[in-house]
Amino acid sequence: FSSDFGVLSEKEIQFRLSQLNDWILNEKSNLESPIFLEKILRSALSEFKEVVKFLSDLDKNPNIPFIVVRPHPAEDHQEWINALKGFNKTKLIFEGDITPWLIASKALLHRGCTTALQAILMGKNVGSINTVKNLDGSISKNLSIKINTSKDVLSLLKSKKRSVIKSDLIFN
Repeated sequence: FSSDFGVLSEKEIQFRLSQLNDWILNEKSNLESPIFLEKILRSALSEFKEVVKFLSDLDKNPNIPFIVVRPHPAEDHQEWINALKGFNKTKLIFEGDITPWLIASKALLHRGCTTALQAILMGKNVGSINTVKNLDGSISKNLSIKINTSKDVLSLLKSKKRSVIKSDLIFN
């Protein structure tokens, strides 16, 4: 799973909002309020919690193989470490470039990240975990198989059909 939430805790939301407030004050910006950004950040945190629940279900399923969670460089990795405590087949690994991990993988799960495009170009099956409101319309989601259940993940792993880049999705 390639992560791209950006914020994984209330503490991170508050920090980013304080940064925005400082910027607004220092730059004398005409932005009226950081309310819009706060909604986006809270939505990302909610989606993070949903994906952790989904990964927990996958972790308990004996038919699902080992899952590597690759956090986004901007995310607080400690939050991922805390979230994955007690998981047996799901591990957080953030070492080096993601390319070797993709090569060794059977498939990639994501929620709208650009790593999905890299995996598609490598001929991997790519699945987009569908949470509440995660980036509908992004190119990487449009090119991916939609994942809602552990059965969908098993189908993705067994599928001979690979995700392909369709030019009408990119250039339309």
